[in-house]
Amino acid sequence: MGPTFRRTKKGSEELVSRKQGLSEGQRKILLYANGSRTVEDFERLVPEVAESADILFVMEELGLLELYDPSLPDDVSARPAQAAAPSQAPQTSMQAPASNALDVIKAKLTRDTAAILGSESGNALKRIESIKSEEELREVMAKLVELIKLYAGGRESELFIREYDEYLGG
Repeated sequence: MGPTFRRTKKGSEELVSRKQGLSEGQRKILLYANGSRTVEDFERLVPEVAESADILFVMEELGLLELYDPSLPDDVSARPAQAAAPSQAPQTSMQAPASNALDVIKAKLTRDTAAILGSESGNALKRIESIKSEEELREVMAKLVELIKLYAGGRESELFIREYDEYLGG
């Protein structure tokens, strides 16, 4: 299925409290955000998302939604940067134990790419899935920066560069 969105605790509370004065479309998004609906599903169900999928990412930035990949275990899906065993010190970057570092980064990259490129992400996601080494990861990320800049604009590409700086820098 791939990455989806699900409502956070804050999002569930907002449905009841109505403190943030969300639009009807935003409230529908929260109602539908159960972790099993893709961006395409939201575009079909909520006209505001069809006009601009950015509404999903704004709601994510507000803490009302989170990206979720049902094919990954919950602890990795929610925050892959912190997917290391609990006995380890909290990590401040996307580094993970060497045995699964590449898989963790690929999972995060898959979610981020799907979020930014939406329904146009198919080929990029296939390419990310095929990555076998960190060198190949750097090459793909450099190409993704250009793709994101073309598709989503300079702001999104700058955010992407900041998020993955240690891998883009080589």
